[in-house]
Amino acid sequence: MAPFYKPVEAAARAKAKELEQYGAEVVFYPLRLAADDFTNLQETVRRIREDWDTLQGWAMPGLSEDFMKLLLPENWNQSGEKRPVVYYNLDAVERTGWDRIGVVGCDYEQAGRIACGLAARMTGGRGKVLFVTADDGTISSSAMRISGFQKNMEQAYPQMQVCGKVFTENLNYSITEALAVRYIRENPEINVVYIANPGNYSICELLQKTAVETVGGMLCIITNDLIDSRQEQMLKEGIIAATICQEPERQGARPLQILFDRIAYGKDPEAPWEKTNLEIVIGESLPE
Repeated sequence: MAPFYKPVEAAARAKAKELEQYGAEVVFYPLRLAADDFTNLQETVRRIREDWDTLQGWAMPGLSEDFMKLLLPENWNQSGEKRPVVYYNLDAVERTGWDRIGVVGCDYEQAGRIACGLAARMTGGRGKVLFVTADDGTISSSAMRISGFQKNMEQAYPQMQVCGKVFTENLNYSITEALAVRYIRENPEINVVYIANPGNYSICELLQKTAVETVGGMLCIITNDLIDSRQEQMLKEGIIAATICQEPERQGARPLQILFDRIAYGKDPEAPWEKTNLEIVIGESLPE
């Protein structure tokens, strides 16, 4: 499980416990899409297929939609009943057999715009930017963040410049780290690194060390999501300038409440997209 999803799952399990008193049962299916975890995938498929006829609704991350499309083809539900689904973290396309009633997640383009605004204010509007992301650039969360950053930069900060983009190919994050370090060494004018989709936050320490050795100064590193205690310490130490959070606990709890309201009372959410808040966290935001 990616670190971001741990507080999501914890909040979902707490919500499931709360809903038990109303006669609702929530079943959790672990879904790890790593290519080397085929045994786990097979077991998840087996469990879902066994339980299929008893399941009245789904809460799932948008990233899993393609997997579910392969796992459960259009004709799998022989009754033809459309079962409600609420996506969290990312949206996914609507299709026959699913009744998409809501999405709970942040506006990723807005997150990118916020990151750009932070970078501009920290560099006097003259940031030289390197984008780093722990995917191949096709995951919509990182693509939208980078897009939002670039759009805001073009519209409001014409003196800022993108110096490079580093993506992760073939899930090899060590190559990503090496490429990012090379960018910093070969382009000493870079003073901003935006890590759009975090992989391993140790890259922040590595890039700061490289910058100090190369130009004798610190980078403005902006990340997304507050994952662990080491990242918190990096914020306090100034290794990470700021991180942008998106309420993972709400993304875990709200989809279950939305599904319960539909199944128990026939009530749909007021808006199809429930946007989670985007919060800027700096070192001083954290308890000592």
